[in-house]
Amino acid sequence: MSAVGIQLLLSSICYNGTFCGPVYDNPFLDSQVTKKREDEIALSTELNGKHLRIGTVNNYPLSWVTEENGTAVGHGAAFVLVEILRKKFNFTYEVITPEKNWEGYSRGLEKSLLGLINKSMVDVGAAFLPVLYDSMHVVKFSPGLDEGVWVMMLKRPKESATGSGLLAPFEVKVWQLTKLASHYRKNGKENVSQFEINAAGMFTFIDQINRVIDIGRYLILAAVISFGPCITLLTWLRANFVSSKERHISLSPSVWFVYRAFIKQGTSLDPEANPTRILFATWWIFLILLSSFYTANLTAFLTLSKFTLDIDSPQDLLKKNYRWVAKDGTAIEYVIKDFDEELHYLHRMVANGRAQFRTTVSDRNFLPAVLAGAVLVRERVAINHLMYGDYLLKVREGVEEDERCVYVVASTPFMKKIRAFAYPQNSTLRKLFDPV
Repeated sequence: MSAVGIQLLLSSICYNGTFCGPVYDNPFLDSQVTKKREDEIALSTELNGKHLRIGTVNNYPLSWVTEENGTAVGHGAAFVLVEILRKKFNFTYEVITPEKNWEGYSRGLEKSLLGLINKSMVDVGAAFLPVLYDSMHVVKFSPGLDEGVWVMMLKRPKESATGSGLLAPFEVKVWQLTKLASHYRKNGKENVSQFEINAAGMFTFIDQINRVIDIGRYLILAAVISFGPCITLLTWLRANFVSSKERHISLSPSVWFVYRAFIKQGTSLDPEANPTRILFATWWIFLILLSSFYTANLTAFLTLSKFTLDIDSPQDLLKKNYRWVAKDGTAIEYVIKDFDEELHYLHRMVANGRAQFRTTVSDRNFLPAVLAGAVLVRERVAINHLMYGDYLLKVREGVEEDERCVYVVASTPFMKKIRAFAYPQNSTLRKLFDPV
């Protein structure tokens, strides 16, 4: 049979809907779809006209509660979603808040929102609750609504640049790496990988040392102070133990030579012996290298358009021993106290009083602490509203333009967590609400 004949045969088979068309008459699938749809219709019918109890917490602007004619009314993004569900399933609801404005992660379930949900005192928790592993055994979470981002807000410094670039040429890393690179360069290009390995290990070792004491900034000062006496000592030893007509150089001329060379000035000293000339040349070469590194780093630093802050990541809070504050009863307090969480290393700051979890109704109550030098850890959306509200208030009060923006947010987030609504363990509302 020719190739054309085979193509015609295959085409005729595929054009026949009996063989290649989808199978619509599967009784098993039909029964499953029908059963699921029947359950949804039954639950929807049961919910129609029903009165629900919806729990929430005051977490402006995501969710908050006001009193209107003695009735609690929910607001925020959480209740925008609740209104969508209410219109779709035709139910009424009342808003219930826990005795304490706690989400319930760190201070137990008593008096918290998760406690109300766990005891079925509310039908659903309408708040952006972080989905944490331990809480999954207490309540059932909906699919993720968003990814919550917690950031750090601090007082804007008068000079945003830290100035670390000015002393960068004097750091131990620069000189150690230069020495290590020179060693492997002499041994050939085949040792580049080994150099990278040793350099990485060296940096790790130096970082550990620098946590105890930062000696890089004092190297140049030590060299200036010690090199003059070294010249005097070495020339005195040569004059007394080696037969030579050259006299030793006293301390005053040696110190002046070191200082004048440091500021790129000449010297009246004229050493005749080769060892003394080598000492002088060593100091000049050292200063040439030092000034080259320093000039390059200083130029890069002064032309850099990006400003840096003292606090850029959660690790900086611990390293620099910065005070920081956050709301109590939230996920932040939980991740700090839980041994399995990455941020548990900050718990020691809670123990020594450098970190505090405070009870407050309004985020504005944190501003005095921030102005005093503390760092506020809060959700990004709440921080944005807080900063914007403070700016508008200063505008209305006629504050000068350069004094209105007094806060800044660190570039690295404090943490990220998926957030969702929560239901009691045996709730059937999940089957209706989650697909929406």
